[in-house]
Amino acid sequence: MVGYVIHVSPNRPQKELARQFLDYDLVSVEVADEDNRLIGRVAVDNVIDVMDEMAGHQIIGAAGLEDEEDLFAPVLLRTSSRASWLGINLVTAFLVVPG
Repeated sequence: MVGYVIHVSPNRPQKELARQFLDYDLVSVEVADEDNRLIGRVAVDNVIDVMDEMAGHQIIGAAGLEDEEDLFAPVLLRTSSRASWLGINLVTAFLVVPG
C-alpha cells in the first residue's frame, strides 16, 4: 500500500494531537521518533479526555468565566472573590429604585 502516513513525535503537545485527530478524523496515529522508527500508536480513546477538556474550556470562555474559577465551590468562597462586583451591583440597584 502506498500513501501518506500521518505520524507524530512523542513530544507533541496533547492539545495539538487532539486537534490533529479532529482535523483529519483519525481513529489512531503512529508515534515515531526522529529517525521515523515506530515507537507506538495513540488511539482516539486516549485523546477523548483532552478533547473533552478543550470543549469545556471553550464553553467556560464563551460564558465569560475564567478557567480557574470553580463553579461548584462553596458559596462563601465564591462570594468573597466576587465581593467588589456584588457591591457595585447592589449600589446600582439602589440607585435605580425610585425613592
